Amino acid sequence: LKRRSNASWVVDNYTAAYPWELLQDSVSDARPLCVNAGMIRQLSIRDTPFKITTVSSNAALVVGDPSLDGYINQLPGAYAEAGMVAAKMQGFDINTTISLKDKSSAVIKKLFSKDYKIIHLAGHGLYNDKEPSQSGMVIGKEIFLTTAEIAQMSSVPEFVFVNCCFLGKTDGYAEALYKSRYQLAASIGVQLIRNGVKAVVVAGWAVDDSAALDFADHFYNAMFAGDNFGDAVKKARTFCYENHPNQNTWGAYQCYGDP
Repeated sequence: LKRRSNASWVVDNYTAAYPWELLQDSVSDARPLCVNAGMIRQLSIRDTPFKITTVSSNAALVVGDPSLDGYINQLPGAYAEAGMVAAKMQGFDINTTISLKDKSSAVIKKLFSKDYKIIHLAGHGLYNDKEPSQSGMVIGKEIFLTTAEIAQMSSVPEFVFVNCCFLGKTDGYAEALYKSRYQLAASIGVQLIRNGVKAVVVAGWAVDDSAALDFADHFYNAMFAGDNFGDAVKKARTFCYENHPNQNTWGAYQCYGDP
């Protein structure tokens, strides 16, 4: 760490819940370790029970700000992020299925309509502490898109980007869950890797809209330019750290890779 070398952080279900990306090597005037060098998470044990079918089509699904019919508030930032990502993918000749402000039935229909190499999700998220595998993206009133649905796809995507801010309420029980919001990202990231996804980016807490847009923009630009996963993540983190100094969005994203 002192040499500021790129590092692969090997985590299990328990240690994945810690925000390692926020580490720095001194208490003042220090750049975070994940900004100085590449920091990618790797799952210590992969016990995938599925037969993984490789996706051959160059296709992507982008879901942003599903229609929630007043169940909870809509997220203009998620809508903007999804629109930007979809346009970027289309610009790189990726066959992109777009789901913006769709109802839950339309989201599920598009999810299972074809095989996708890339899935990008932006919206509300909920962590289920009793059944962590049921944590996921809110796509309707008490309807969630979870890792279980992705596991049921005929082909597992190679890459999934999840930017789901935590759904918080005011009662004591919900407040306790809000404090464990970082576990939402850990739960989703770990389970997607176990399901056979090769690389995952998932936000650990609600991020600043502008910084989140920049992170996704610079990450995809680097990936499509030919950078490897770790370098693309580092470039996106560094840009957010330097250009959004009053935000911690640079440290919000847990990035899992399966070497």
